[in-house]
Amino acid sequence: MADAYALSWTTFTTVVSGSRFTLVLEFLRNNDGYWPDHINDAESIRRSIKFDQIFVSLSGVSVASADSVYAQHMYDYVDMNVGYKFVPLLYKDEHDDIKVTFEFLNDVVEQGGGGAEQFITENDEQSDHNSCL
Repeated sequence: MADAYALSWTTFTTVVSGSRFTLVLEFLRNNDGYWPDHINDAESIRRSIKFDQIFVSLSGVSVASADSVYAQHMYDYVDMNVGYKFVPLLYKDEHDDIKVTFEFLNDVVEQGGGGAEQFITENDEQSDHNSCL
């Protein structure tokens, strides 16, 4: 388990006017922040979100040693799971101190409301590949 970090988020992206991303943002703005009904299923959402890669970089300072700590991960489009959210990594220990666990770093759970897409497992991919032979 690691020490807790102060939570802050900074994101950078290049948004091109008229791009699919800006159209999706406009849909959300016009629908009070909710995904529009006519594209509110896992397949339609996946078709609406296109990216090559998302680079996540984390940095912080260890509470225990005051050392700088860093982590980074690159997510590809195929890594996206529509209808799922990351498992919380923060917890309180027996002294009520906030800690971070890395045990569930890439684990996800289905979001409330249902409608999540099916996971494609390695076995599914192998099965699909074998059926094409």
